[in-house]
Amino acid sequence: MKRMQKTLALCLALCLCVAIPAAAVEAVQDIVPADAPIGIVPVDGETAEEALHLPLPANVAIGGTVTVMEDGRLLVTNPNPEVSDIIISIGETTRVLDAAELTAVEASTIEDGAWVYAWVDPVMALSYPPQAAAQLVLVNIPQDYATPSYHRVIEASFDAESGKLQMLTDKNAAFVFDETVALEPYLTRNFITLEMLIPGTDMLIFSGNIAEEGETPVIAPVKALVFPYAYRGWMQVNTLEGSVTLGGQAIELGESGLVTIEGDTFHGALVPFRAAFEQAGYEVSWDAETRTAWASAEGVDAIAVAIGGAKALVGGVETFLTFPASLQGGRTMISAQDMASLLGYFYNVIQ
Repeated sequence: MKRMQKTLALCLALCLCVAIPAAAVEAVQDIVPADAPIGIVPVDGETAEEALHLPLPANVAIGGTVTVMEDGRLLVTNPNPEVSDIIISIGETTRVLDAAELTAVEASTIEDGAWVYAWVDPVMALSYPPQAAAQLVLVNIPQDYATPSYHRVIEASFDAESGKLQMLTDKNAAFVFDETVALEPYLTRNFITLEMLIPGTDMLIFSGNIAEEGETPVIAPVKALVFPYAYRGWMQVNTLEGSVTLGGQAIELGESGLVTIEGDTFHGALVPFRAAFEQAGYEVSWDAETRTAWASAEGVDAIAVAIGGAKALVGGVETFLTFPASLQGGRTMISAQDMASLLGYFYNVIQ
């Protein structure tokens, strides 16, 4: 939580491509200190150098009127002349929701001239207009609509004594939630608690009226639509503290401590194959003849990584590694990102 408490307020300009109609209320995304009231408190913040170490956004927000193209893609035109048009594609994994009911609707119901809000992949095709795949689209926008913000949890810490959850998201926004924030599951009747909002969780956050807390305006979150968790767990590398955790539990790194990858800021570090997989509940074995480490567990595909190999085997199917596995101090080491990918875990680096 040291990073969450000291990392303060930048709302990425990349995510402010949305020009909101006059009747709508702009959602504010900022950072809160650990002892802040429930809500989001704007705080003066980061230097340009510190901003380089902020989490990358999982998506980019856009908004505008749509023109339905012949191939089914949507041309989104923003009334702000300084904001570029963008072509978005809607695929099988895209969620299309009615903005008022928060229920799924068919993309085919989107009509020419309708206003939409969308969150798209941050990597776009270099064309004009630019093109991107949509992750989430809100349609049937009512008047006086308070636009929600779409977030992925990067860090989370629940304090049982106070009943508060502190979260840092991919938009560099820190939220403090308590029992007054309504948590609604998407398309299920499952009961959701604050402890379930772990790293990797995606949600739409709706904010209430602005209130005054001393001299600082507070925009209190009143509701969050929580989407099904897409990962088996979560993994975090903290290069500041020299630690690697699985589901919040530290991996035993041995006497060498955290082995960082020189010149690589995203993959973060190398982690011991055996220690990580055993902590995740796998049985690990070593084939000395082929110099291959194996990990197996009931109900999941067996995983094999050969020393020096550029690929791993998952259930007999080859998958590329970002870095070849290596032997260091008698231990098989692979990149933390590869480990998370092989486990099906959400991955985050603090540096």
